[in-house]
Amino acid sequence: MSALIKKFTALILTLSIVFSQNIVSAPAKSSNVSRQNTLTVNNTGDTGNLASDAKWGNFRNVKAGKIGEFNLFRSQHPANGSTRSYHANKLAKVNAIKTVLNLSDTDQRLNSYFKKYKIDSTYYYKSLYDKGSVYTVNICSIFRPAAYQKKTVECMRFISKRKGPYLVHCEVGRDRTAFEILVIECLMGATYTYMLNDDAMTFINREGKSYAEARKISVPRLNETFHYITGKPKNTNWGKVNLSYYAELYLKKGGMSPAEITALKRNLSINYPEGGIYYNLRSVPKNLKGSNKVPAGSYDFNRASKLAEKDNTKKK
Repeated sequence: MSALIKKFTALILTLSIVFSQNIVSAPAKSSNVSRQNTLTVNNTGDTGNLASDAKWGNFRNVKAGKIGEFNLFRSQHPANGSTRSYHANKLAKVNAIKTVLNLSDTDQRLNSYFKKYKIDSTYYYKSLYDKGSVYTVNICSIFRPAAYQKKTVECMRFISKRKGPYLVHCEVGRDRTAFEILVIECLMGATYTYMLNDDAMTFINREGKSYAEARKISVPRLNETFHYITGKPKNTNWGKVNLSYYAELYLKKGGMSPAEITALKRNLSINYPEGGIYYNLRSVPKNLKGSNKVPAGSYDFNRASKLAEKDNTKKK
């Protein structure tokens, strides 16, 4: 009996140390991401719902202006070896992503990730790459030389020739991703408020900023981007500017033809079936379809979690 008590005491001591550090080991995945199993996640685990996966993968649906339902998504890198990448990859699969803009890599660099982290074709992102559905752009992140405009046009051409849903990402989904998404949002008639909120969400997801803090960071970022696209002063009242017109003009100056822009708009306006914004890997419950939508630009993580928990309880 005393030996049993000693073992129990040792177990309690071990658990207390782990929880005092507030670190939870990432659960084992499939063999193709076996090296990720040694990574840890602070203050979270793989909870299997949107609250965890969307936040940690910086993954979200972009629905504004004339962009179609479940057509366009953005995230952090789904295959760069971080634990966050696993969450992004999982939601890419759940939402049936078909075409990807990888803004940060060359083919050589992306393949080095696949090799280093033993990622094979059973990993959803790798399966898309093997089909030629991931366009590696390798665009700069700090400044925008003349070549940046042409790179953006290359991205939009790729979307104009491919079926959605579409995913845009770089390393963390903050700078390069933000610019390309803003070009699309402008082109498709998104409001300034939506674009500001969408950009701010990255700083909520990645840095734990409050809503007010995140918006404060995003305002000068949008000023800089819109100044670059339109040529207007950074202190312009952007809510009164026809940003759709300037986004189209920006693409034309970069070499995109009117026919290509029309094809781009058409592809971005297509509606796709809901693939699982409120995370459920197996299927989207019929009782939640049509009832689990949130206003454009709003992501209610708590509500999403409750819906997922309710569904899981029913299946047990």
